[in-house]
Amino acid sequence: MPVTGFDLGSPESIIESLPHFASSLDLEELRAVLARLGYVTRPLAISPASLDPRLLPCLFVTHRRRPLVLLGREGNRLRAFDGSARQIRELGTREIRGTAYVIRTQETQASAKPRDKIDWFGDILRRFRVLFVQMLAISLLSNM
Repeated sequence: MPVTGFDLGSPESIIESLPHFASSLDLEELRAVLARLGYVTRPLAISPASLDPRLLPCLFVTHRRRPLVLLGREGNRLRAFDGSARQIRELGTREIRGTAYVIRTQETQASAKPRDKIDWFGDILRRFRVLFVQMLAISLLSNM
């Protein structure tokens, strides 16, 4: 039974979306897999206390780089899946801070912002900006 309520397709389509020969995924790889499955993730630097419950479930990376899936909120308590502990935990909204990655379907994204179809190159640059900076730094260092 899916916890998130998102329809990710068949198990075969999920497996085909994963990177080959990867034993684990980092945040950028997970966002790329979700994009291949038809979901867009948008980062929001927001306190969980002010996160709108309609945006849940969402990915959340704490300031200590610990990934969580925020499942729901009741008052000042969050229900979150902690992948490293492999369990659902109850957290206070004031206990954690970090970045939320809101998940939306590409159709919802396209209807909300029609200009995004024009700015596809900018979207790719933003999605892989960390990799581009790393490649630039390596190129500069190797040419010295």
